[in-house]
Amino acid sequence: EEARQKEEAALKAADADLDFAQVDDAKKGEESDKEEEDKSFQEEEKEGYLTKQGGRIKTWKRRWFLLKDGTLAYFKGKQEEDVAKAGWLTKEGGGGAGKKGMMATLSRKSWKKRWFVLKGGELSYYKSNEEGEECLGTIPIAGCKGFEGGDGKAPAFAVVTEGRTYAIKAETAAEAKEWMDMLQATAKGEDGEKARLEEGKVDVKNAQGTIDLYDIVSVGPITENKMRHTFAVTTHDRVFLMAAESEEEMNGWIKALQPKKRAAGAGRDEGEATEKGWLIKEGGVHKTKKKRWFVLKADVVYYYRNPYDDVPIGTIPLNALVSILAPEDGSGVANNTWTFIINARRRSYYLAAKTQADAQRWVASIQEVIDGKPAIETQTEKLIAELKNVRPDQVQEFYKSNPILTHSGVPIRTSLLPLQYGDVHRISGFTTGRVFGTLHEEALAIFASLLDPQYNTSPAKTMELFQQILHTTFELKKLKNEVYCQLIKQTTNADPAADVTLRNWKLLAVCCSSFLPARKYLRFLRAHLKRYAEELKGQEIGNLADYCTTALAATKFREFPPSEQEIDAIVERREMIVTVHCIGGRTCKVSCTSASSTGEVVDKLKKKLGMEQVNNGFGLYEHCGDVEKSVEEKTMVADVLAKMERYTKGGYLPGGGESWQLQFKLFCWFEPLKEPPTEVESEFMFAQAHDDVVHGRYPNNDGELCRLAALRIQNELGDFDSTRSFDRQIGHIKKYYPVCLFPGKQPEQEQAPAKSRVAKEWSELKGTSKEDARAKYLEVVRAWGGFGTTLFDVESNNDRKLPKNLWLAVGKKGVAVFARGTNECLVEYPYTAVLSFGAPLANTYKIVVENVGAVTFATTKVLEIAKLMKAHISEIVRQRRIGQ
Repeated sequence: EEARQKEEAALKAADADLDFAQVDDAKKGEESDKEEEDKSFQEEEKEGYLTKQGGRIKTWKRRWFLLKDGTLAYFKGKQEEDVAKAGWLTKEGGGGAGKKGMMATLSRKSWKKRWFVLKGGELSYYKSNEEGEECLGTIPIAGCKGFEGGDGKAPAFAVVTEGRTYAIKAETAAEAKEWMDMLQATAKGEDGEKARLEEGKVDVKNAQGTIDLYDIVSVGPITENKMRHTFAVTTHDRVFLMAAESEEEMNGWIKALQPKKRAAGAGRDEGEATEKGWLIKEGGVHKTKKKRWFVLKADVVYYYRNPYDDVPIGTIPLNALVSILAPEDGSGVANNTWTFIINARRRSYYLAAKTQADAQRWVASIQEVIDGKPAIETQTEKLIAELKNVRPDQVQEFYKSNPILTHSGVPIRTSLLPLQYGDVHRISGFTTGRVFGTLHEEALAIFASLLDPQYNTSPAKTMELFQQILHTTFELKKLKNEVYCQLIKQTTNADPAADVTLRNWKLLAVCCSSFLPARKYLRFLRAHLKRYAEELKGQEIGNLADYCTTALAATKFREFPPSEQEIDAIVERREMIVTVHCIGGRTCKVSCTSASSTGEVVDKLKKKLGMEQVNNGFGLYEHCGDVEKSVEEKTMVADVLAKMERYTKGGYLPGGGESWQLQFKLFCWFEPLKEPPTEVESEFMFAQAHDDVVHGRYPNNDGELCRLAALRIQNELGDFDSTRSFDRQIGHIKKYYPVCLFPGKQPEQEQAPAKSRVAKEWSELKGTSKEDARAKYLEVVRAWGGFGTTLFDVESNNDRKLPKNLWLAVGKKGVAVFARGTNECLVEYPYTAVLSFGAPLANTYKIVVENVGAVTFATTKVLEIAKLMKAHISEIVRQRRIGQ
């Protein structure tokens, strides 16, 4: 009981210290947002028609005026409140457009600028935005078939209806996405229009002009004017003349537009303000956007309803844990609002400036204040620092005196370490994705899960806990140190006989094998492991402590959290057994640790297969169906397994595959024409050559292809059995013949003649041994000039001398270019003439050749091409060094 009371007292004291912003904020006012609480205050609003005199051309025109949120805006016609969105877009004319989707229509007919209005589930367009303008057409959105484009990458999008596809263009890609989001919400029946109306009903972007209410110097009637009921609105740089329809209406406008002035003797001192000005602020609970006057003074951001109020409606204290996010490049071009985010203690504030320069100035000024604030240190951090100076014989007493560092049976009320404020957004990827809270909320949730007894009920629940914590930690990397400190706390002075203690030690072992803490906490972790390895030597916990110490020395950066297979191996303190698929459907099992690289596993496979001496390069591939990707030599195999598990769980199974596999195969042809030193390597060469043939990367006539298919079948199945059907013997012809050459809609009928010819060729090979069939096969394919190269589908980039569709052949001596599907070599670039190579742009591969210049190709395989070229050049250098 005494120990429990002491722990509670220590936790309360720690909470006061851990609530790190509290004392600092008290000096400058708590973070507050009173406009979320005050529902009684309403900005003055007014709307109606006025006749306005022009600026340069002094003509009088009737305009619709709206006073809202401190801004007087005027429009050509009345802006209806039930309009979800309106604005100028460019639309393509009708005619034959739309038969093949948007991309087929963009080059047809003329394009004309039209005024679009989205209202009541329909998108109508007009010649202008003048009031009373005749509607030129209406597009039904609620019942349309779908949409194209509008993903934020291009300004064009399309609306697909039953009878036509409407091709439309906005000024920018961002603006097109705004329209697409609203159209999709309307089509789905979501209350998108209502949400848009709640934001402000009328889009000021469509106004002909605006007057800032707080820029008005004076407002008053004018008697000496031919227009009746005329009044003048004077700002700092212009005089606006307007006429109302009646004297009563004129007086109403004059009253509403009276300039805001300070009360006599009132006022606040802004002399020391670093920044001040108007910003648009998004509400915290109600996501309405309102114009507010912001002032940055010392280390607090204040905001007011207008520049003349003396009491702020909100304050944002700044400290070292506040973060600020600048606007993304180009994000404000479409609507002239540049949004930046202040992540404060209680919430995140979304603020928008009118120009990018204004936003950047605010961001720089606030960041300068944050950078100048002292680092915040929690009680746990202070004690970890003190522990470094404690003598070994006093360590146990130190822990007893500071129970905040030891096991606790109750949840913590705040994180052990200072965590940066801010919202954490949905993580995208192949998992289902989850919405995270703030770092502080996630830290408390992790500690609560460590106390939850349900995770001890079965191995499956324990695995769920481990993966949940690891996935969160890998997605939110700023939690890594926090997780380590929580696990050290929960394994310090804990009951070694308790199941939960052993479980937490196992989780600590998985973390030590997956990621490292920061240096200041790594020393704390190692001391903890050493202490328990000595105190509980020979016991399970002592063994786990030793395992953790060893794992820390080998752990490197990795991209994915451990797979279930890896977690099982770690908690049992053994190596993983990995299944690797090889040629002919065979598999090979090899052992590896969490830190084993792909190169190390490849060496183990070579040794196991008797291939210590090889002529060609071999590697591991991620494989699923028809999709395969080579794995870098330095990549950890555990990371590859974790990624494939994540893909499988997320349902990402491309290429018609049922699962992801690791494959071991020939990666690079160093000596394609030389007989290999082992029979196994010859089989691998045979398998790779045949893979090229069946995927259409061996150009030849049908007779030759049928001959090769027959030789492959003879090698695999032996002699033709005349008593059984051809199909029953071989299964699917695509395993032996390039069926990609049959692009028709009736593949079975098209393949029948080829099957007949292959069967005939096979029957004539009766008595041929498997070895002879393989040798004859290789003899045929070696006669092609492109044999021994790896072919990549590429497209020519504006080189008129080359056809559009090409093969880029990467081989032993250099790079060659073939017309795709032919044996015609168009040009060759030896490695001795290659000055540089790489990808200057996404999906663009560039080779700079001496006396030729830059040659570029469009391809999605830029990494694979670069890796292969690098491997060949490295092999040339290696051969020169050994004098071969």
